[in-house]
Amino acid sequence: MSANSDGIGRLVGNIVFTPTGIAYVLTMLGFVTAGVGLYLIFVAGAFKIGLFDRVREWPTISLVTLIAGPILIAAGCYFSTIQTDYYMLIPTFIYTLLIICGYRALAAKFDG
Repeated sequence: MSANSDGIGRLVGNIVFTPTGIAYVLTMLGFVTAGVGLYLIFVAGAFKIGLFDRVREWPTISLVTLIAGPILIAAGCYFSTIQTDYYMLIPTFIYTLLIICGYRALAAKFDG
């Protein structure tokens, strides 16, 4: 499957953005190895199939969402060292909004 085919917005949303949110929740809950591993596997897979080939053409919000991924994972690693509390879900909600906006922007630009 080529990243240049139709559906790049859907592919990036499903292969990069969504697993990053899941990885954050895993790391935040203390499953750091599983969360970081999940993140790295999906980003490496996305790179392998060429989803990042046209990253310079991505809309700004999609780039912000992509850059927020490692920051989110780092926050999850930090939160795993302290007692879990509800405020730790705030980054999840913010990242979910970024996913929605980033996905829509990519789909509008590349998916027609």
